[in-house]
Amino acid sequence: MQMQHEHHNAVNPRAPRVGMLVSGDVFGGAERQILALYNTPCGNFQPTVFTTLPGEFEKQLASQKIPFIKLHDRSRSPISCALSLRAQIRNGTIDLVHTHGYRSDVIAALACLGHRVPVVRTVHGAPEINGNIKMVINEALGWLAGALIGSKKVFVSHDLAKRLSYSKVAKVIHNGVLNTPDLDECRPIEFERPGKTIIAVGRLDKVKSLETLLKALSLDLVDSSTHALIIGDGPERQNLEKLSIALNLSDRVSFLGFKEKALSYIQNADALVICSSHEGIPYVLLEALILGTPVVATAVGGIPEVITDGIDGLLVNAADPYGLANALQRLLTDTQLRERIRVSGKQQIEKNFTAASMCQGYKQVYTELIR
Repeated sequence: MQMQHEHHNAVNPRAPRVGMLVSGDVFGGAERQILALYNTPCGNFQPTVFTTLPGEFEKQLASQKIPFIKLHDRSRSPISCALSLRAQIRNGTIDLVHTHGYRSDVIAALACLGHRVPVVRTVHGAPEINGNIKMVINEALGWLAGALIGSKKVFVSHDLAKRLSYSKVAKVIHNGVLNTPDLDECRPIEFERPGKTIIAVGRLDKVKSLETLLKALSLDLVDSSTHALIIGDGPERQNLEKLSIALNLSDRVSFLGFKEKALSYIQNADALVICSSHEGIPYVLLEALILGTPVVATAVGGIPEVITDGIDGLLVNAADPYGLANALQRLLTDTQLRERIRVSGKQQIEKNFTAASMCQGYKQVYTELIR
């Protein structure tokens, strides 16, 4: 299959070349990590981004003029992607493969069989099965793929490592963000209305549990002038819109869909809300804190590794509308608390969750595997 190159850039022949492998059909935490790794010096390692499905991430890469290689053809078959990646390996284009997600794990396993190319697998979150037989099969294939190629597994949180690692010495590298995010200077028009504005950002699927936010807003505990912006798209959007109407929230909740400039919305919000039932280390959490936006989040997954309740943000139990409503009202009405959390949260990211520290961690992993 002929490779499809969107851009070309010179590669230092002496620099070890790392192939960043990701689906590319969405723009989530894995894709944000790849951008951070690409845009932050990681020793002398030369990254190349490979996508296995068309979609939003490819648009982001093109808009930022980041070179990438499409492994997929019209069939979008993992086998055709693996054959394309295998050709890159055979030609000496890649010295190490870094995968993100079960699809990438399977493609890398097929491509690397018979080749002594090391593989690093980053685990960004727990399996989202939810009774879906397809997801069960995909997750099982991803696990088998990792076993076949003897890859080095990295977890983005200690919680994931504890839950999913069979090793007593699991490798954890927290996600990290740039200290100076690229922002749109224009204030979105949605912030012109009176009252406080809160925001939720992410793929609208069951694990994000955004029905908890809607139920919280419907309670008398939250000031009726509070407006919620929900940014993102996904399979649960229609159900959430119906619930919003049923709860008489149509004038207080706006579903904006995917926004390329989501950071500008986060920066202008009075608070970011995360109500997920489980998470790794969500990038939207790190982005909000580095921008100085206070966060109310569920105490699940790796979130408590970032936030100490009452210091860097407010934590609540999952699926608890009353607890979320109380925390929101407390944050939105207490100016001193909001300012204290804003300052502390930003300092927490600057100290412990930078792209530079994340890249240093991966540099050590790459160096161990390429000798």
